[in-house]
Amino acid sequence: MMRFIRRCNKLHLNLDKQKYFAQSVRLLSTLNCSRTATKFNLHQHSSSRKNGTNSTQQLPTEADVVVIGGGSIGCSTTYHLAKYGAGKVALLEKDKLTAGTTWHTAGLLWRAVPHEFEMKIVDDTRTLMTTILPQETDSETGWIQTGGLFTANDQTRLDSYKRMATLAKVFGIETHILSAAEIPQVHHLLDSSKYVGALYNPLDGTMDPTGACTSYTKAAAKYGAQIFEGCGVEGIDTRLDDFGIQRVSAVKTSRGSIKTGQVINCAGVWAPNISQMVHIAIPQVTYRHAYVVTEPIEGARHLPNVRDHDGSVYMKRQGDTLQVGGYEANPIFCKEVADDFAFGLYTLDWDVFGRHLAIACDAMPIIAKTGIRSTICGPESFTPDKQPLCGESPKVRGFFFASGFNSGGMMLGGGGGKQIALWALRGKPEIDMFPWDIRRFPSSLVTNKTWLTERSHETYSKHYCMSFPHDQPLAGRNMRKDALHQVLLDRGCFYEEKHGWERPAYFTDGPKAEVKKYDFYGAYDNKIHQDYQYKTLLNHEYSYRYPGPVHEAISKECVTCRTSCAVFNSSSLGKLVLEGPDATKAAKLLFSSDVTANPNCNTSTYTLMLNDKGGIESDLVVCKMDTGDHDFDYYMTVGGATTEYCKGHISDVLSTSGLNYNVKDRTEELATLSLQGPKSRAVLKELITGDVTKSLQFGHFALSNIVGINVGILRRSFVGELGYEVSCESQHAVKVYEAIMGVAKKHGGRDAGYRAMESLSIEAGFHHWGHSVRTDDSPLESRLLHLCNNDRHYHGSAAVAEMRGQRPKKSLAFFTVDDQVQLFGEEIIWRDGKVVGFTRNGVHAFNINKGVGMGYVDIPENDKSNVDDYLLGGKYEIERNFVKHRANVYLNSPFDPKRLRVRGLFKST
Repeated sequence: MMRFIRRCNKLHLNLDKQKYFAQSVRLLSTLNCSRTATKFNLHQHSSSRKNGTNSTQQLPTEADVVVIGGGSIGCSTTYHLAKYGAGKVALLEKDKLTAGTTWHTAGLLWRAVPHEFEMKIVDDTRTLMTTILPQETDSETGWIQTGGLFTANDQTRLDSYKRMATLAKVFGIETHILSAAEIPQVHHLLDSSKYVGALYNPLDGTMDPTGACTSYTKAAAKYGAQIFEGCGVEGIDTRLDDFGIQRVSAVKTSRGSIKTGQVINCAGVWAPNISQMVHIAIPQVTYRHAYVVTEPIEGARHLPNVRDHDGSVYMKRQGDTLQVGGYEANPIFCKEVADDFAFGLYTLDWDVFGRHLAIACDAMPIIAKTGIRSTICGPESFTPDKQPLCGESPKVRGFFFASGFNSGGMMLGGGGGKQIALWALRGKPEIDMFPWDIRRFPSSLVTNKTWLTERSHETYSKHYCMSFPHDQPLAGRNMRKDALHQVLLDRGCFYEEKHGWERPAYFTDGPKAEVKKYDFYGAYDNKIHQDYQYKTLLNHEYSYRYPGPVHEAISKECVTCRTSCAVFNSSSLGKLVLEGPDATKAAKLLFSSDVTANPNCNTSTYTLMLNDKGGIESDLVVCKMDTGDHDFDYYMTVGGATTEYCKGHISDVLSTSGLNYNVKDRTEELATLSLQGPKSRAVLKELITGDVTKSLQFGHFALSNIVGINVGILRRSFVGELGYEVSCESQHAVKVYEAIMGVAKKHGGRDAGYRAMESLSIEAGFHHWGHSVRTDDSPLESRLLHLCNNDRHYHGSAAVAEMRGQRPKKSLAFFTVDDQVQLFGEEIIWRDGKVVGFTRNGVHAFNINKGVGMGYVDIPENDKSNVDDYLLGGKYEIERNFVKHRANVYLNSPFDPKRLRVRGLFKST
């Protein structure tokens, strides 16, 4: 390979794309050098460390927390644990610090990222590198402030940058949108004629893996942590506690055992092996990931790092050279990574990597005239949704995950390690981390190799693709289909995937939009699907402009629901049953409202589950059901994507209660059809025997019969209408649906999907957990304090009692925008010329014909006025894509603010 590199240096790679590939193949064919990486190049060491030396420090016999893995995440987590007073903390590294994926990382840090919680995490990392760690260790971390430039090939990409830059203002992150003509002022080596503009962040930079990890561990030791190199983990012991819960009890290492109640798995590409020690599978795979380093380039030393997202490459300045890397469509999958591959590298496969260099040469022509100094190809871990795997295992208490950082371990490591440490120490991170929580995945898919392979490939190959609000995966689809799937597909349903479920997004009159077998975008000799209607419709969604191409379809569904009736297939909603002799006692402890209090059975309550700090873990509907044995079951309806999460929270709360209960997941057993709209009562009246529709009050449940099939009918609405949830056994779903739809059509009704449900729900001012409410929001802040009892004990009640009478730091408000623009969420809220927050969600509300959104407004400490008066007393603007739009503010939705429609009262609304 070195002979090849030297030959390239002499030729200066003076090549265009076609010449590059042709000459690289020709050169490789004449040299004794394989173009396909098939063997390990073992024991490539980091420059500052000698491999194979063992620490002589005495291993403790017990510890409060054991961290496994001495990479970026492990070192950061250890530092934060020690700093926050976790007690005896031990970091175990089987080789040397930075081993695995950290030592060869590019170490890039970009402050402009798509979502707000990631911005906080990245900025925490940057603050650690630039300020906190240098102060605490009196040494440098290896941080270099280079600036960062994101180039845009077209207006849609530039719109995505404007969206990120707009959100960045909330957190005080400096960004600049550049025109193509301004790019050379920042980076004179780029061919700016290829771009329409760029996003520039002057405070971006790079981190040195050795410097960062050394700083983390030096500071950690200062706070009492112990770091052990040359100490491999050979097993993890568990025990059953007095309540029958499996818990971590000890870690067995090559140098002895450590008794401990907490283990944090930061083992990187070896994390699945560590998890298997407690018989847990995790959705993580390993790919070979590479970059090359050029010979010196005059003028490179002071240039910003570049991300060419459209080309899926980056160009990082390293002294007076450049690193070039990216994410290809045909990455090489690693079935396993050898235990002794701590500082190993693979032979670079130029057939795979060549396209990155060709695109970099096109973007920066000087590279084509420059030689290649070295190549780096190492293992990196990736997940099915491009988000890390974090949090405590619901199966083994005390076993925490912190792996699968999708090549972002350095950038996310500082802030991520902080949140993971708080997770282990206090039970919860300080910000909402659901997108990283291991419980976001359905347990049935975690061990599905097809799903894991396909989804991980797609997230790798689309790593630099835009994050469109309504994008959908093409990989790992059709894994969870309900009984109505084919029937609705034949009726024009366009499906979206959520928590593995195929659920209706909207309905179209065009050709059938079936999701086909994943074609890997043509990689690995797969044939790309032709005439792929689903992909065609999905491509139409790749825009941030108004109106979207499916605007008309969703509009019809929304308007029909408000004027007649619509039928939603809600079968993917999580359906959990709390049962057992102590079910009622468990319900009293779990829910903020006393769902057991009503002496009448078959009544439902909208309520909350809270954490210790009063943060909202779930908003849900609980129905008290009569079992006929003088006992009650409690039927819970939760968001489909939060089913595993809610089960985990219930276990967290009740695991040490000593109560005799069970939680049964009936999601797949039961189908649910939501019939909503002013004419829903008339539809049901034609279908069921008896006058149930007249006597069934809001929130009540009754058993009935439709076309000879037993059904349960709950009078509830998620869209702010008179409506009913009709449930039956999944095997009867088609017959029940056809009966309901047959009558609904006579009344002008139609099918509707979740896109319409989302619009209608936000229009009506209803909450969506994970958006308008989440774990770092309190009932006080979200205006849900009325759902919390003040005269009894439940989980989180102490925090609720403390917040009563307090002034919130932020308060939820509802906004409408008169201009015809599309809101998605994460737009800036301005009040009297100052940034006071950002929207959590946003839609076009078709029945009031405005963009609407919900968001939290910061309440200043020095303002003593009534919070509601403060909210209503300002002049507001919503900023999206650098444009401010005049906004109207409300405490509740202006559409039916008194919620009359759900009670069947329409004349006054």
